[in-house]
Amino acid sequence: MQVVDAPGQVLPLFTAIETLCSEMEGRPIPLQPLERFEFYAAAKRSFAIIRTSDSGPYGCFILKMGVIDLPPL
Repeated sequence: MQVVDAPGQVLPLFTAIETLCSEMEGRPIPLQPLERFEFYAAAKRSFAIIRTSDSGPYGCFILKMGVIDLPPL
């Protein structure tokens, strides 16, 4: 979710999650910030919402479900 009243603001948590997702996937995975009420609407349609252990605001992320290509064992 975008920061309310500062939609262009990038919080350190946003960068950390984007970096983690990109490292895990092995390619750039950009975040797609949503306006507050767009986020709420998307959350209602979501299968699961991940709440990070960050106690500050804006720690909720919606992950798109799909197939993950893992290296062979």
